[in-house]
Amino acid sequence: MGLQPYPGKILPLCDETLVVLEGVPNTIIHTKALIDDIAALGVSKKKIHVLLNNRIRSDTQLPSSQVQTKLEHEIISTLTPAPELFVQATRVQTPAVLCQPDSLTTRQIGKLVDFITEREAQPR
Repeated sequence: MGLQPYPGKILPLCDETLVVLEGVPNTIIHTKALIDDIAALGVSKKKIHVLLNNRIRSDTQLPSSQVQTKLEHEIISTLTPAPELFVQATRVQTPAVLCQPDSLTTRQIGKLVDFITEREAQPR
């Protein structure tokens, strides 16, 4: 796949890298190659974190466990589609997590926030 020059220079300077993918076969293949390219820059694979973002409800998207197996890399969190929530949040002009604080989407985003917060608290 190959990275462009700018990311190739900046990624080794980052403490953590977050890669977002969808649960479809072609994207998994490209994400696996991207992770390998980032690691080839000298970035530890332990510092590359993957978030699964399923933007649409579809039988063509694989479940998180299958994506993780095919990717051969841990998925730290999964975001599932919530079009009704985002339409409602847009209509009332408020963030989705405030619009429905007890929703699955809010819990999923909270899990991602907790992960990032825990990583930030660790000594470098």
